[in-house]
Amino acid sequence: PSVASLQCYPSRRPPQQARASIMQRRPAGTGSLLPRIAAALLSQLEALRAGGAEVRLQAARSLSVGRPSPAGTSMAALPRLHSAYAVEQAILGEKSKVVCLRVGEEFEPDCIRMDEVLREAVGIVEGACSIYAVDKQEVPECVQEFQVTEPMATLFFFRGKLLPLDLGAGGRQKGITWVVSGRQEFIELVEAVCRGAQQGRDFIVAPKDYSMSFRY
Repeated sequence: PSVASLQCYPSRRPPQQARASIMQRRPAGTGSLLPRIAAALLSQLEALRAGGAEVRLQAARSLSVGRPSPAGTSMAALPRLHSAYAVEQAILGEKSKVVCLRVGEEFEPDCIRMDEVLREAVGIVEGACSIYAVDKQEVPECVQEFQVTEPMATLFFFRGKLLPLDLGAGGRQKGITWVVSGRQEFIELVEAVCRGAQQGRDFIVAPKDYSMSFRY
């Protein structure tokens, strides 16, 4: 085709001229609108990030060891086992964590107080220790199997094996048969049990000497 025929087709103008005409046809105000949208999105993103950091900070504060939970914060529910089969599965089925059983009568005063301590600690130690409550009237097989003669006993297991505790003066006990003073004391006991279990010890030395306090 001749140069004259090319001039008859405006759509065949050079690319630079075509882009210029497109920019000329863009609606007024579009160029200034895009930066405002981007700024608004960035502002929302920063607000979300700040809110997430605040949530994480509050969670860390409420779960920090040895510090009381904020007012109004509900404690985690304590899982309960209602049959001998459930107890067996909880003990034998856990391969990497320590298992703690609170065996006793549900409405016995020591059980009620110990359960409060366990509920405060269950969310903190859940990565290393699974905690369950067992009513020995509902599951009497536990009384015979673990020889629980006290109103309450807190026992520790690892890979299906009961871990005896050295609670002071070299005496080995199957577990703790009294209420610990609080969440911090129980957490320290769990740490000692987990450390000894991972090292393959046959019994666990408690971090506190209970022999003089309870004269067992």
